[in-house]
Amino acid sequence: MAVAMYEMDFLHDILDVDLAIAWIKDLRALGVEIPKTLSKSDNNFFEPYAEGTIGATKIAESDGTCEQASVIGPSLWPRPQQQIALVVMTKDDLSLLSRFIAYHGNVFGFQNIYVFDGSTGPQKAYLESIAAQYPINIRHSLVDLNGATTELFDWITEIKGEYDWIFKVDTDEFLVSVDRDSGSPSLSTHPALLLPTASMTSSPTLKVDILYNSAPVETGPPTDSERLAIEPAGDWKKFYNGHHFSELSTFNLGSHADKDTSVVEGIGFVHYARSYDDRISVATSVITSHGYVTAIDSKNEMIKKLTALDKRPACNMDSCHKIYMVLDDLTKHDEMRSAYYNNYKDLPAGLVDFKEYLGEIFEQYPNIVQP
Repeated sequence: MAVAMYEMDFLHDILDVDLAIAWIKDLRALGVEIPKTLSKSDNNFFEPYAEGTIGATKIAESDGTCEQASVIGPSLWPRPQQQIALVVMTKDDLSLLSRFIAYHGNVFGFQNIYVFDGSTGPQKAYLESIAAQYPINIRHSLVDLNGATTELFDWITEIKGEYDWIFKVDTDEFLVSVDRDSGSPSLSTHPALLLPTASMTSSPTLKVDILYNSAPVETGPPTDSERLAIEPAGDWKKFYNGHHFSELSTFNLGSHADKDTSVVEGIGFVHYARSYDDRISVATSVITSHGYVTAIDSKNEMIKKLTALDKRPACNMDSCHKIYMVLDDLTKHDEMRSAYYNNYKDLPAGLVDFKEYLGEIFEQYPNIVQP
C-alpha cells in the first residue's frame, strides 16, 4: 500500500516506503501474524463498482468488514496504471518457472505476469491450474523459436496500452532493485519506483543497470544459490516503453539492448545459473526448436550438423552460443562440466539474504512452487 501511495504521489519521500517495509519486517520478527491479503479472485469481498448508481456501504455479515458496493460515477480512487508487465517465454521448465511466478507475482502482481508457453509436458496443465487460482495471463503455442518473435511481438502490442513498461524475461532471470549500500539485491525498494514515467520520456527502451550472475548448484533448484558475481548488465536486457512500442525491428527474443540505450540506475536482475546437465538440456531444446538438429539425430549426426554451424568467434545466428555449448558437450563432456563449476567456485556469498527472502515468499505459495 505504501508503494501504491508513493506512485500516486500521496507519499513524496521514498524513505517513507522503506520505513513502512522495515516496520512490517519488525512486526514479523516480533512474531506478529500478518493478515492474509485478498486477491481479485476473492469475489466475496469486493463487489465491482457500478458507475452511475447511488453508492452504498454495507457491512458484510460474515466478518463485519466494510464493503463498498458501488459509487456515483467513476471511483474516487482511480486505479493507477499497472507500471510493469513481465512477459516470460518458457518451455517444459516447471521447477524454475513455478518459482519465477511465485516471486514476480508476489512483487509485481500476478495479473501483470504474461506466460508464453511452448510446453508439451506437464507444465501446460500446471499453468492452467495456477491460472484458475491466480490472475496470470497464459498463451500456449507450439510455434518454433523462428516464429515466436512475431507471436510475442503481437501479444505485447495487444497489452502495451495497459502498461508503462514491458519487460521480456526468461524463467532464470529475476528482476530486482539494487541495494545502494551493499550492491546486492535489495529486499525493500520496489523496482517500479526506479523507472521514469513512460509517458514523460521519448526513450522507446531502457537498459537494466546491474547483472547478478549466480553460482550454479549441482542439486536443488537454482534459487538455492548463495554466491554471485556482480557486474554491469551492459546490453543484456531492456525494458520496452508501452507508449512507444510499435516496431518489430526493435524487438528480439532475448530483449537485448543497443549500445546507445539509456540505463535505469538501480535496477538489476539475478541470472540464475542452472546445473550443468540442466543447462545442456535447455540448450539442446533450443537448437532443436530452431531446426539446427532434430530430436531423432544420433550423437554423431548432431556433431556433424553443429560442426558445420560452428563459426566461432563469430555469432551471427540465432542462439549461436547454444550451438557451441551443445557441440562442446558432445565432444568433451567431462572437461566442459568440470570447467563449468570451477568458474564459480570462488564467488562471494552475496545471495544469502535474497535466498532467505525468496524462501519466505515461496512458503506463502506452496500450491505454486514445484519441486
